[in-house]
Parts: sequence; structure tokens; C-alpha cells
Amino acid sequence: MLVGVMLGAACSSGDPDAAEADSEGQLDGTIELSLDDPGLCEHFDAGGCMLPFPSDHFTVADDRSATGLRLAIDAAATPVNAEGVSVDPGEWNRNDGFSSASPILVVLPGLDPARSGLAPITDIAASLEEGAPIVLLDADTGERVPYFAELDAGPTGATPSERTAAPPVADEETALIIRPAQSLTHGHRHVVALRDLLDADGSPIPPSEGFRAYRDRLDSGIDQVEARRGTMEVVFADLAEAGVAREDLTMAWDFTVRSTEDATGRLLAMRDDAFGDLGDDAPEFVVDPVDTSDVPAGARVVTGRYTVPNYLTADGGPGEVLNNGSGPDGIPERNGSREARFICVVPTDATEAHGAVLFGHGLLGGAEEVRSVGDLAVPLLDVTVCGTDWIGMSSDDLGSILGMLADFSDFRIIPDRLQQAHLQFLYLGRLLAHPEGLASDPAFAREGGGPVLDGSVEYVGASQGGVLGGATSAVTTDWDRAALVVPAQNYSLLLDRSVDFDGFAEVVATSYPDPVDRQVLLALAQQLWDRGENNGYSQNLTTDPLPGTEPTDVLILASFGDHQVANVATDMLARTAGIPVRTPGLAEGRSPDREAFWGIEPVESWPTSGSFYVMWDFGSPPPPTANVAPREGDDPHGAASEDPQALLAIVSFITGENVNDPCPAVAACGNPTE
Repeated sequence: MLVGVMLGAACSSGDPDAAEADSEGQLDGTIELSLDDPGLCEHFDAGGCMLPFPSDHFTVADDRSATGLRLAIDAAATPVNAEGVSVDPGEWNRNDGFSSASPILVVLPGLDPARSGLAPITDIAASLEEGAPIVLLDADTGERVPYFAELDAGPTGATPSERTAAPPVADEETALIIRPAQSLTHGHRHVVALRDLLDADGSPIPPSEGFRAYRDRLDSGIDQVEARRGTMEVVFADLAEAGVAREDLTMAWDFTVRSTEDATGRLLAMRDDAFGDLGDDAPEFVVDPVDTSDVPAGARVVTGRYTVPNYLTADGGPGEVLNNGSGPDGIPERNGSREARFICVVPTDATEAHGAVLFGHGLLGGAEEVRSVGDLAVPLLDVTVCGTDWIGMSSDDLGSILGMLADFSDFRIIPDRLQQAHLQFLYLGRLLAHPEGLASDPAFAREGGGPVLDGSVEYVGASQGGVLGGATSAVTTDWDRAALVVPAQNYSLLLDRSVDFDGFAEVVATSYPDPVDRQVLLALAQQLWDRGENNGYSQNLTTDPLPGTEPTDVLILASFGDHQVANVATDMLARTAGIPVRTPGLAEGRSPDREAFWGIEPVESWPTSGSFYVMWDFGSPPPPTANVAPREGDDPHGAASEDPQALLAIVSFITGENVNDPCPAVAACGNPTE
């Protein structure tokens, strides 16, 4: 991309006189750059038009937004599919910043992570060392942010099952992925600095000429490049204050994290509008004739439908998106109403009114999963369990999701429909809590008369229901406890590490054969996914609650070596939400990490009445340290549902009792390896 360099004078980046001259508008020399489109593309990186990403290069000023910015990605910059169609960035360009968990992507051919001393997934603490070769800086606070860095394993295998390890050295098709270890603070500007990077021979990785134009104060003579010089000087000043020398830099840039309002504002507006319309009433509902066949022992299954305000286009079916036009804030307008279904499992021999559990189902499943949960919940809890569908990521959405993977322009169908799904869960929660809701129907009467429901509700979500349920719980007004079983946050971190993504990954690879493009697509997906999954809400889940809500107590129950939900993504949820972990979380030697559960505080004492995180170890091999899925041994993903201690911990938690250490006198819960 660059042709040559002409220096009009020797440059001395660390020279105070040079800095003074620069402050007066004088530069140290000139540089000749040949750029395909300096206004369209980032030009620090050899990996493609959108790299490094995220970058404030892809923003414009907008005084209507909370951050003062708006994304401004050009369609000519985005990945192109096998049919030659680029991703339409229209929906992305309504964001006022980047995802708080966006992977940070750059391509540096020849980079040797081990020789360079990059902080790996097994040693996140190394990312905060004074001399760390990568610095992720919160420019608003001046504090360094923990992360880990890895080379993408994508180029090493044609299919997901062939991805076993990351390459030792990067090439032109290998992205370096810098992953924040916790969600970045909403609304804050962040700076990324790369320095002292080495190749396999131990030789320094040189900076690109596009970056040298700024670092070495060289005049490019290109208007679009020179227009950015002022903001780059701010980047260098931020880094100098943090002890990072300008002359040591291989690359540096900044990006702004979206505001809390941008991440949560659409769903909150839907909630406030819908419940404002509802007032003190219960949602309208209809109960179907009770089906007495194929029901759990000691229970009856009650199905029905309830009316929810519709904020999707048309009738809100698969493939529809939010009814929010093209305005900058994207706040949806109500489009009539739609019916959502519910399925409840009710104890048949209940003699007293009891609470209800609102259950969130697993990946691309449906409300039917409540039936199997009822088999456990009815005898253990003596509660009613109800669920509805996670539209957007339910079985009915599979066809539209597969179609979208051929043209990523339509990705918004997932997070848009998930926001409607959150509202539908909120309305079902109100139906369970309101005396004129389900409790008023004869199907929910107990033996001897009177309602079986006492108006109390708590949330339990498993797998996908754990990845999404924290978001619902952050905006509810009807429950204050959420048990998240094998949960996580940040799908862009999770997907490559899940066997559930195998089939989808093959479709994406056919549509987008370039492995760097595929990582860019995952990063783009996260920019929109925040509004529908835990990542957009976890900073406000247990503390600093969103408007109109109270803090939620959260139980995290995970399985070590999970093949479907990566432990690293569960840790990210706990770290971001400030949920302490039961220690020791694993037996000595089980974790490949230098310090297991780094950055997560331990539970101070037992019994506890607040949030806590427990890792269950069923003896599966430790998870891989690359962005590949675990495939060895038995998948422990659902094993906790058969473990009495795990079930007892869930029962105690959702009933509001002080919870004792679920596994006293052993190093790890489940089946520890001592």
C-alpha cells in the first residue's frame, strides 16, 4: 500500500525541541505515502481496510449522541462475501461508539507472540505489567485495562474441527486478537498501544509507514491524513502520561466505547412504553385447555398465549427487525401487539401458594424446555416454572439466521428480535407476579382452592438462557434474583470456542472465505449484539442499576471445560458484574492459568446472601488456550443438572436463603481431581 519514503530532515521523536516545533504546527520531515483511500480506510495496518478495529477513524462528530460521536463506516470498507456484496453498515452507523467487549483486531505479519511476550489467556495479569508490549488504556481514567492477546486459529484449519491451535507466528491471513478481560466502561475513550514487538528471529516488527507519519512527525501531504494529526497527538500524550514512550511504538490508536444509553436505551424505551401502557393491570392472556398427557409426575402442564406490545416490523415473525426507521437513536415505535406463548409446569398437589420461576431456554430452543426443567423443579422447589421463547435465537429463527450468514448486512435480525424477546419475558414475569395474572385462572389453582402463585418471581436461565437472562434481569422490576447456569457474556469471544458454532462457522466460511474478514464480522456482530445479550447490561446488573430498576443478586454456576459455553466468557461476566467466586474454584493443577479466576474476588464468607460464582469440575479436560472449541472427553455442559449439590445451591439461592458453601471440605465442586 505504501510506495516509498522521503525524509526532508532527521526525525527525533523523543526530542523536546521537536515536540515544541510540532505544537507550533511544524513537522520534522516529510513522508510519501500511497494510500488506496485515506478517507475511507484505516491506514496503519496491512490486514485490510477496517483494521485496526475498532478505531475512532470510523466515527464522526454528532452532538445528538451521549458520546458526541456516531459511527461512520463506509460500505466500501466492510467485508465482501463470495458474491461480491459488501456488508451494509447502515445499522452499525447508528451506534455512538463501539462495543464494550469488542475484540481489538490488527494484522502484523511475522509477529511472534511468545518472543514478544504478549499476555496470553493463561496470564491476564501480565497485561498490566509496566513493560507489557500491548497497553490497553482507559484514557478517561488513565488506568490500564486487563486483556489477553491471541493469534486467530482460523487460518490453521479449513473446518472448525480442524482448528486445534493458533499458529506460532502471524502471517497476512492471521489476525492478532486483543480481548478485554472485562467489559470496557461505557462512554470512555480507550487507547491501544503496541510496542517492542518481535518476529520469530527476534527482530523488531517495524511500524507501518502510515503510522510513522504520525509517530515521527512526518508530513504526508495528504489532506485526510493530516486532518487526523491533532487527534493522534492526543493519543501520544495519553500514552506518555501512562509511561509509554512515543519512539517505542509500533502502532497506536484510540476508540470510544458506546454509551450506556446507546447499549440499553432501546430496550428501556420499549419497557417503559409497554409497562406505561399496561399501568397497574396484568397483561391480557388466554389459557389453553389443560393437556394431561405426557406431563411430569406430580405436575400439570399449562399452556397459553399472552398479548405483548409489538416493537418489530410487520407481525414480528422470524427475520423481522425493530420498528425504528433510520433515525440516529433507533428508539422503536410500537407497531400494534403480538401474541407470545407460555408453557408452565404447575405442582398438582400444592396446598399453599408458592413462588414462580421464570425459565430461559437454551440455544435455538423453545419454551418446551420448561417441561424437562419441571421434572426437577416441581419435586425440589414446589414452585411453578414458566417459560416463553427467546425470539431471535429460538428454533423458529434458525432459517432466517442461516440466510443472514450469506450476507451479514442483515445481522440485526438477531439482536433486534432479542430485545422484543426480553420484553416478552418481562411481560410473562408480570403475569406471574400480578394477582390478576395467571394466578386468577383456574388452571393455576391449588388443592383446596385459592391461587397456587403467591406473586414472587425469580429467574433461572441455562446456557443461552444464562447468556441472555442477565440482560433481562438488569431491566426487570418484578424479580431481584437470577440463577444463571453455564452462562457467559460476549458472543464474539464465545463463538469460536463453542462446538455449537461448528455448523454456522462452515456456512460463514463459505460466504466469507477470508479468515481475517471472519474475525471482523464477529467484531461487527458484537457491536449490535450488545443490545440483546448480557454484555450490554452486565455493568449495571449487580450495582449501578439502570433507570427504574434495582440491583440483582446473581448466581453463576459453570462447568469446567464446557464444550459449549467457554469458561473464559463466564469469567468475563463475573469480572464485569463484580460477582465473587467460591474458592478454591478448582483443585491445584487443574487450570492452565497462572492464576485461576484472576481478577475475580473470592466469596468473603459462608453462608452468603448475595451474588456468587461456583465452578463445577466433572473431570473433563481443561479448555484449550486458543480460540478453538474443546472436543476432548465428555462435555460437562449439562452435568450440573444431575448434581444434587448444584441443584441445592440453586434452590437455596432462588428461595432467598443464606447459601452455605455448596461443596464444603473439598477443593472443587463436582468431581474434583485432587
